[in-house]
Amino acid sequence: MVTDEGEPLLGSEEFASCAWAAGRLRNPGPENPGWLTGFEAACEGCRRELGEITAAEYLATTEDELGTPELSPREYEVGSRLDFQDLLRFADEVARQFAVEEVLSPAGFRVASLKVSKRKLRAADGGEMLTSLFAADLAAVAEAVGQGVRELAGAWTDPEWNAARSRLFLAALQLHKAFAAAEPVRMTKSLRAAMDVV
Repeated sequence: MVTDEGEPLLGSEEFASCAWAAGRLRNPGPENPGWLTGFEAACEGCRRELGEITAAEYLATTEDELGTPELSPREYEVGSRLDFQDLLRFADEVARQFAVEEVLSPAGFRVASLKVSKRKLRAADGGEMLTSLFAADLAAVAEAVGQGVRELAGAWTDPEWNAARSRLFLAALQLHKAFAAAEPVRMTKSLRAAMDVV
């Protein structure tokens, strides 16, 4: 994430493990037992490159007025301003670290601009991207299976549990239907706002 001045919030970088896995599908391939390992190392390589591109520095106005501030756990140091060439260099490094130069042939950027209040200037919501495979979860599952821990049957095979799950799902649909009927204007505005984000 970057500020309105193009300064990166260092440490707020998020990388899509799905893109990384696309490169791993080709080399070393899923037949290799370790094909889903190494995502964090690739991300760390990308972060190192970003560190070389931009030197960490605090916002000058904050430094001048308050001295070096203490950051809360959800705040980040601000790096020096990035230009288009910096972004191209960083994108090339991500493609190299993820080994997707040929598989995905990345050739552009997508930028989303959001208004942020001044008090949240250095804060960013974390969380893995929607395009991710949750490789860490897959690694945990692989480790558990390797230790002999596994489900003997899916929870949905239990008739009582499955019936309760279906009842809950139908009740949730009824709740959504009732809300849409009671608040059609608010529902329409919310859906339009969601579509603007997508």
